[in-house]
Amino acid sequence: SRVGRAACPRSHRRGTRSHRTGSTRDGGGDAAGSSPPRLSVRIGLDATPLLGDRTGVGRYTASLLDALRRYDDDLLVTAFTFRGRGGLEQVAPDGVDVAGRPVPVGALHRLWARREWPPVELLAGSVDVFHATNFVLPPLRRARGVVTVHDLAYLHQPATVSAASARYRTLVPRSLRRDNHGGIGASIRMRRYRRVRDAGRA
Repeated sequence: SRVGRAACPRSHRRGTRSHRTGSTRDGGGDAAGSSPPRLSVRIGLDATPLLGDRTGVGRYTASLLDALRRYDDDLLVTAFTFRGRGGLEQVAPDGVDVAGRPVPVGALHRLWARREWPPVELLAGSVDVFHATNFVLPPLRRARGVVTVHDLAYLHQPATVSAASARYRTLVPRSLRRDNHGGIGASIRMRRYRRVRDAGRA
């Protein structure tokens, strides 16, 4: 399946946001004045681990999404899979936007291992921050990025992982460099990653 350059995908919102608490989008606090003024941001989340059998990464992603829903930010979930957003509409919580294009994750990983395209905004729409919950942070056009690396089995015990996980050897360092567009924070994380990686080889 080919990744096209069409317009950004439309998102679909499930349910209502009536469960949200905290400050409002215009930066005002609550009626009692107990919450400091702030502006909400649009947070994107890789919710692919919520699909299929729920693994430890899937449970982590579900817990993270549940925690983020307590704040007054706009949440969007997407899935990097040929099913696109279809499967997510069944598992996404109410009040969370669902967006995505039907693109095989293997094809995306092969592209992301070599190029800074396609960016996450092309696949899921505009976000301020994107959290890659499962090792691989996509290229970013304007958004800030966060990536969670759950373990280094693909480095320290390569015989125990799948071919897809073995590709993390290339994808994870690229993801760390993408974080914050390669700024100082990304450089520090890369040094820490190399120390942990090299310690496992000793």
